[in-house]
Amino acid sequence: MTRRLLPLLFAATLGTGCATGPRTPVYCAELRGAGPASDALDPDATGSARLELGGASIRFHIRAANLGKCVATHLHQGGVGVNGPMAIELNPGFTGDTLDGSIPVDTDLAARILANPSQYYVKLHSLKFPGGAIRGQLRSCP
Repeated sequence: MTRRLLPLLFAATLGTGCATGPRTPVYCAELRGAGPASDALDPDATGSARLELGGASIRFHIRAANLGKCVATHLHQGGVGVNGPMAIELNPGFTGDTLDGSIPVDTDLAARILANPSQYYVKLHSLKFPGGAIRGQLRSCP
């Protein structure tokens, strides 16, 4: 009798799964220098950014290649090709290819980013291009 009940109990639990909480919104950006028509001028540097907006904080992972010393990492408000105002400083600068961190964010700013992420972009500033080296618009991560 027990041998017959075990397969039935196992089958009954297959559909229950694990409960999951709300997903943290995650946005990505491919970072490039777009040339003279842009505010990101480095033709050789490239990178990527991944931002997670979780309540009152932004967690970030930034990669940059051929950039040299990064003197500032910002999130700006503005559409494609628009040199918009800085919304928040992610990091005052780093040396190397990667940067991981987390910063507190105002709930009003977080709500504005969540409502329209494509109107924000990540911008890295370097010693060679202090006005902006590479940038990329936020989009949902694949």
